[in-house]
Amino acid sequence: MTDIKDARHADAVLAALGEQIGAAGERYELVVVGGPDLRALEPSEKELLEAARWSRGHDPSPGYREILVRALEHLGVNDADLGA
Repeated sequence: MTDIKDARHADAVLAALGEQIGAAGERYELVVVGGPDLRALEPSEKELLEAARWSRGHDPSPGYREILVRALEHLGVNDADLGA
């Protein structure tokens, strides 16, 4: 995993990813969540929960729910109801 230090680097990494995906004839929607900028945006608890519920429905990886719960708790959302 690469640490992305700034917006320019993030743009370059995502552009390269887009080129690779496009070259393979695929198309995906990506949602990037996290980092200190998320807190700077000051989303409401409702917005955080909606984003978490959406992402959980799109990533069934083992342990993902627990990661979301910890991230939400870090952002001040306790007892998050993420559904089944």
